[in-house]
Amino acid sequence: MDELWTLDIDDLYKANLKAMQKLYKFYNVAKKTKTYYLEDAIEMFTKDVTLNLLPEMVSQCWGMSKSTNYFDIKNRKAYYEAPFVEFLEFFARLGMRNFSHLTTATLMEKVERLMDLSFPIVNAKRKEVVNIVEYVSCSEDELIEDKYFL
Repeated sequence: MDELWTLDIDDLYKANLKAMQKLYKFYNVAKKTKTYYLEDAIEMFTKDVTLNLLPEMVSQCWGMSKSTNYFDIKNRKAYYEAPFVEFLEFFARLGMRNFSHLTTATLMEKVERLMDLSFPIVNAKRKEVVNIVEYVSCSEDELIEDKYFL
């Protein structure tokens, strides 16, 4: 799980937040629902997005993305629906699973590939992540005086 929630993935999701939200809500209008269900995930990634995945493979990624369900017997339906944050984790796990043959690709590159294949169904394109690095130039004495170094 640590590899799924990194700054790189967070930046990628933030840059593409609107498209990810559109993808998450893709079936809500047609099915008149307010959440994303396992059936939606299976339909999306076995029919609408060409990944050549079996429903069982999508279900496996779905199950791995589920948070702890406190009242697991009474609240079984929680296993079949995903809030947006679980959808994001599911999406990353699906990217890992689908592009596992790309052994030299980073998780970010795999998620980017999945975005490139998925976003056309919601008429969106992936936005590149722009990282701006600011360097502060000062001496060690200045750091100590300003108490940044302590």
